[in-house]
Amino acid sequence: MTQHNDELPPPPPSPPPPTPPRKTHKNALTIQSLKNLPIEARLKRNKAIETKNLERLTYAAMRPAALEENPADPEFLAPPSPTASLITITDEDIEEIIELDLVGVYKKQDIMPTSTLKRINLKIKADGGSGSADKRKDRSDDDGSDKLSKRQCMDGDKITFRAPGDPTPINFPEVMFVTQNRVAWLWI
Repeated sequence: MTQHNDELPPPPPSPPPPTPPRKTHKNALTIQSLKNLPIEARLKRNKAIETKNLERLTYAAMRPAALEENPADPEFLAPPSPTASLITITDEDIEEIIELDLVGVYKKQDIMPTSTLKRINLKIKADGGSGSADKRKDRSDDDGSDKLSKRQCMDGDKITFRAPGDPTPINFPEVMFVTQNRVAWLWI
């Protein structure tokens, strides 16, 4: 005799709810005010936070050795504080910095954090190296007409070509030596 179990198996457990994004600040107003900061201010703050985080990590790394040498060392008695979180720099901000070619400007101003610079470099590599390097490639690929036009004489009718290795003849037009009815003498 076979017994039939008319009961259905229990439903599978529901998946756990997704973890909410990590927020350093619980106050929504603080989060929004940090998002509203101009990009330069966010970069400057992130640079300062990175510097302090590096000091904290250095302290945490040096502490065990220092305490072993001198357990009463007052400089290393306090446990290291956790590292602070950076202000979010969005992917749109990164793209804007790349498109407007502001990386060099922000580096000169010393407000570019290392973490943001790494993200920018990864983005440029992922895009196939587009950026200022492409501009240089475009200039080198042209047909040379710019170089040719630079070698034209002042009247525009004659073009002088320069062969590599040959000395370049220097022919100054007379207009370079005539100034307000006075003739300048060229002493060689």
